[in-house]
Amino acid sequence: MDKVKVISNGGISALSAFFTGFGSSVALDLPIELTISRSDSTPASNQGTISETLDLLKKRFDVQDCFKVTVSKAIPRGKGLKSSSALTLSLTLGFLKLNGISMGEKQLLDLSAELSIGNGTSSTGAYDDLCSSYYGGACFTNNTERNLIFREKVDGKPVIVAFNKARRASSSVDLSDMKRFSRHAEIIQDLIKERKFYEAMTLNGNLLGYIYGQNSDLIRYLLSSGALYSAQCGKGPAVFGIFDNEEELLSAGKGLTKFFGVKYRKSLFSGRESMVTEL
Repeated sequence: MDKVKVISNGGISALSAFFTGFGSSVALDLPIELTISRSDSTPASNQGTISETLDLLKKRFDVQDCFKVTVSKAIPRGKGLKSSSALTLSLTLGFLKLNGISMGEKQLLDLSAELSIGNGTSSTGAYDDLCSSYYGGACFTNNTERNLIFREKVDGKPVIVAFNKARRASSSVDLSDMKRFSRHAEIIQDLIKERKFYEAMTLNGNLLGYIYGQNSDLIRYLLSSGALYSAQCGKGPAVFGIFDNEEELLSAGKGLTKFFGVKYRKSLFSGRESMVTEL
């Protein structure tokens, strides 16, 4: 086997694990698609997170080969859409498949969490994000103990994600500062336990928006354009809007470009698991 293709979900936080160590993420059909193949030398294009993750994997499993990674479809980076977790998970899945290394799902997710910390993209391991990226649907986790508490299917309502050039890295979050808001996060956690993921997603986004700042004009516009729910995507800075039908979503999307000059993606919440295919 010389080449594999991997597809993994993006997502939106329903409960950010920064607050209490418990987290929840809902998979979004806004995936990363990449191929990984053996190479005679390390390509110059293997930079940043890709290079760091592969180096960690090669050291972990004592693999000397070089690999080429090509990302054919990317999740917008630094927007709160789980791009780093999806990339780390996809690289791990592809590397293991290419090298004939087998492990259970728990081991895979634990390894991906360790790599997320090791490559500098997460301070907590982002176990909730990795679970939703891998399994699809909504996942509720104890990130401190790296335990999946439950996962649940979510109906596929149309969702729009709006963003500009601004980025906000998860690794920059001050965890000690987040603990001050744990009482508020417990309210969101109760919503998760009741499977009220859209409500939790909205409250979580608003709470983080109050802390870091948010684009209230975009949120107000999406709500006035028919969105059932709208808030910041976790730590942001992207903003989501959940609609009852695609017609209203598309109409709102035109206004985002015309009045705000921002980019947007239309999507659905995803129940698809990560896919690894031999090429």
